Amino acid sequence: MYTKSDIEAFQSAATQAMEHYKSRFPSAFADYFVLNADFMDSEMSFSVRTSIRGGDPDETIYSKEVELAGLAPSDFLQIIIKDIDHDFELAEQKRIADTQKKEEKEKQARYQQFLELQKEFGEQPTK
Repeated sequence: MYTKSDIEAFQSAATQAMEHYKSRFPSAFADYFVLNADFMDSEMSFSVRTSIRGGDPDETIYSKEVELAGLAPSDFLQIIIKDIDHDFELAEQKRIADTQKKEEKEKQARYQQFLELQKEFGEQPTK
């Protein structure tokens, strides 16, 4: 099992991981963050819970279970940080793709509106 100092070291690593999560996904996104770090035999369940504005209270926004057998707190921290960074990159890619789709739809709508006005007034575009 784990000594008190082992548990404190893992809890400290979990707190650092939560701070990393908050830096990647800014707190403007949420009202508060709560860290849950539970030890079960040889694994630790790490989750970040929050109340998102307009969302469900105490919604779990990030969760990860890590096998702790033979794992140092610094290794645990690196596993969590790598996972959070991966989630962040996926979220950024989705945000960029969504923005591009929205811009393309707006461009198409403006062009369609232009064609309708052109048809209504019977004018040809000037070059």
